[in-house]
Amino acid sequence: MIRVLSLVITGLILASWGFAEPSYKSPEIGTQITWQGQFNKDGRDKRISKVVARGEDFAIYVYDLFNDLEEPLSYFVEFSGIHITSCAYQMPSKRERENLMRFWPLQAGRSVEVGSADTVLTTYKAGQRTSYAVSQIDGKRPAQYVTVVDGDIETSVVVSLDWGTTVRFGWDDGENDRAIEMFSPVVPETPANLAALGECAQLLDE
Repeated sequence: MIRVLSLVITGLILASWGFAEPSYKSPEIGTQITWQGQFNKDGRDKRISKVVARGEDFAIYVYDLFNDLEEPLSYFVEFSGIHITSCAYQMPSKRERENLMRFWPLQAGRSVEVGSADTVLTTYKAGQRTSYAVSQIDGKRPAQYVTVVDGDIETSVVVSLDWGTTVRFGWDDGENDRAIEMFSPVVPETPANLAALGECAQLLDE
């Protein structure tokens, strides 16, 4: 009994100090992320993505602000900070989305699956806690490794626990895409263009 009370008190103290396990919260509408990708003939490839809509368990992004913003293929939705689906394709089921939400708080060794062996089965496995500097101003902040397995393809990603989004993708060949700058708006953003969001538009009617 004393041990149980001690653990409870310790948990309350850690929570008051800001060490409580973070739950998922989608980034604010208007949040912009500058990504740095692999090398090409002009140097490293860069793009800027932006959150155009959000919900309890998802954030909808434009992939690159310099793309055609009238096409669903220019948008994607990220569920629970880890599972990405193009707005041109079918959305995960309600049950799959609930399972992704229950994956938080991220704890090493836990895993969750989306899809099926008959379609495309994606497995997410939480790894060790780490830190990641999205920007030099904020410095290194709490993050977590997650391994993503799609058939024979395995990707190592880093999820920012502050921002609730993936901030680095790493592949076996050594290439990677990583967030090098991120900021949220200080003024309200205009509503997203629903006609351009394709399958993602249905999420905003829930």
